[in-house]
Amino acid sequence: MHKAPIVESKQIEHVINERNILEEAQHPFCVRLCGAYQDRNSLYLLQVRAGAGVGTSRPVLDRAPWQCGS
Repeated sequence: MHKAPIVESKQIEHVINERNILEEAQHPFCVRLCGAYQDRNSLYLLQVRAGAGVGTSRPVLDRAPWQCGS
């Protein structure tokens, strides 16, 4: 997400709330937040890749040592 439009539209609190909710959510239908990062111009919410669909037994994360959940 680009920071400038968030600041201009006064949505800072909403973005912080979204991050907090995603961080605390523990439900199979919610995408898990692995981390939040920022640089000078952008905000990044790192999330687990969604799987093939509801009810699938396929793994939802291609695991590597540096990825969350490994």
